[in-house]
Formats: sequence, structure tokens, C-alpha cells
Amino acid sequence: MLADQLGLGPLAEQYGRAAVHVMLGLAARSPEVVLESFFWPGLSEPELLALHRPLVQVHCRCDPALARERFERRARVGRRHAVHNAMDDWDRFSDGGGLLDLPGPLIAVDTSTALDVAGVAREVVAALAAVSA
Repeated sequence: MLADQLGLGPLAEQYGRAAVHVMLGLAARSPEVVLESFFWPGLSEPELLALHRPLVQVHCRCDPALARERFERRARVGRRHAVHNAMDDWDRFSDGGGLLDLPGPLIAVDTSTALDVAGVAREVVAALAAVSA
């Protein structure tokens, strides 16, 4: 949305950080929230801890070759916004997708096969109840 409004000029690489700051600002004002993003180990933890609430980390993973094939397919069929520089993004993100160093439960989700979204949601609700008790 930022790129649609502001264009793909020289500031385009800063849109991602701006979007994260907006998301975190809204999260700080919301009683309950689910945040979805590519969070960077070593960078994102302080921002998430600053929310001062129990956290449940859901880490999605699959074989790197499958992740790359999915990434390339989305770029090929136009399912990525032009602000994302297809393979430049792969090079940047493929090495950074580790676990965050956060207190609280970790739910590891294998996305190489069909996902039981309702099952993952139940796990998140149970984990949150456990850390909030």
C-alpha cells in the first residue's frame, strides 16, 4: 500500500520498515493481536518485547529448495507486488529466517504439506492461555 501511494522510487526499500513500525504501533494499542511478518533474528526481538505482553512465536518452515520454488513461482505469476525485487529479496531473506530469541512458547509449523490452520490456531490459543495464566 505504501508503494502504491508513494511510488517505487529510491525510498522503496524503507517501506518495509515503515510498515513494521505502523504494525507495531497498532499492536501496542490493541488488547489482542496476531502479527505476521518476516521478523529478523537479532533485530526484531526488542521491538516485540516492547509490546510488554505474552508472546507466542509461530515459526513456519519447509525445505529451502521448496521455499525457493514457491518464491520463484509467486514472482513468475505476478503474486508479488512490484516493490519486492523478486530474486534480490530471496537473497536477502533466505539466510535470515531463523528463530527469534523470545521468551514464551514456540510453535514450529511444517509448511511443506497441507496446513491445518485450525489446528495451529488451537495450539496458539492454548500456548497463550498457558503463558497468560
